[in-house]
Amino acid sequence: MRAEDEFELLKTLYTSPEILLDHERHRVELALILQLAGITGNRPAALLALTYENVKVTVQEDGL
Repeated sequence: MRAEDEFELLKTLYTSPEILLDHERHRVELALILQLAGITGNRPAALLALTYENVKVTVQEDGL
């Protein structure tokens, strides 16, 4: 999947009123899984081998 395709997929995930999820947190989780799948080349073994220690989450303030 190319970066442009991933962008369109994520844009649809966040803006489409037709995608209904039980909780909005699930939308963020699904986006993270999609991005991790793209980063790992969609190799299930590499994706399943990830642990919390492998993932770094940062908050970026607006305007930076």
